[in-house]
Amino acid sequence: VGAGQAACIASGACRWAIHTEILTAHYPDVASVLRDLKHIGAHHVHRRPAGRGLLSKGDWQTLVAAYERQRQTEGLPLSYQAAYVVLTVA
Repeated sequence: VGAGQAACIASGACRWAIHTEILTAHYPDVASVLRDLKHIGAHHVHRRPAGRGLLSKGDWQTLVAAYERQRQTEGLPLSYQAAYVVLTVA
């Protein structure tokens, strides 16, 4: 909370609240899940030897098998927790 918001809250002229919700999207396969995560910026970029992927073939198969156990009727789930801060001025 910044100084202006803190002063507003301390004066009683405004109030704040935090609301959260879980949002879930479903995907047809693990590659689609990871592609969507990468598009929102949720990836780690680091240097690795040229031509080498992040996961070996065996690691990829283990990841896919584990995620497939989470499959729902709609597809593979990916959940986000969104938080909203609401400031109300009286």
